[in-house]
Amino acid sequence: MMMKKWLIGLMLIGMIAGCSEEEEPKEKQEPVDQADVIKPKTEELVATGFKNVLFTKTNEEVIVKGEAKAENDTFYYRVESQKGKVFIPEQNEKLAHPHAYLPFELKIDRNQLKKEDVFILVLYGKNAEEKPVNTNYIPFELQDIAEAK
Repeated sequence: MMMKKWLIGLMLIGMIAGCSEEEEPKEKQEPVDQADVIKPKTEELVATGFKNVLFTKTNEEVIVKGEAKAENDTFYYRVESQKGKVFIPEQNEKLAHPHAYLPFELKIDRNQLKKEDVFILVLYGKNAEEKPVNTNYIPFELQDIAEAK
């Protein structure tokens, strides 16, 4: 019984001592000028994806078929050489519904493709600032593409 009283007494002293400690005064903070605050970018991220991209050709054109999705229902493409020379400037394709993979078909006039060894099909989306995002580079050679049936 005496032990319980001692234990309760020590706990009360500890609680009183803990409550009576004064907090150290905090440093006075200066107001922050809003121009000095680094604001996070609110750049809208746009998910764009491509899959099952296949090439075929006829005498007149290269046909690119695949599936694409774009949050803003539009994706972009261009054709360039390995050295960066643009043969087909930026084009866009609208998709019927955003957020789902949907089939697409691109037809590229073979007359626009000069004699090069390797071409690169560049597929991408754009963000709110109209900058390319989720860029995909797909190389192809005309002699390696199967004839369309």
